[in-house]
Amino acid sequence: MLPRAKMRGKQKAGTAQMTDGFTQMIDDSNAFFTELAANNTKDWFTPRKDHYTANIKKPADLFAEILAEDFSQIILLKNSC
Repeated sequence: MLPRAKMRGKQKAGTAQMTDGFTQMIDDSNAFFTELAANNTKDWFTPRKDHYTANIKKPADLFAEILAEDFSQIILLKNSC
């Protein structure tokens, strides 16, 4: 079983904060893609590729895998009704 995001307490009305690595992935992604938008060249990206892979791509791939697993369970449940 893959890890699930833990939700924590009250934030702004109707929202909750994730307390796992996905929150960091979102923060890193926003910062990285903001810089990339201003420096969209291979010369800029190449020295930052390892950071992108480790801190953005791999967590995003895990998130997609978790979603796919959850969606497949929903589909199986729906089809069994």
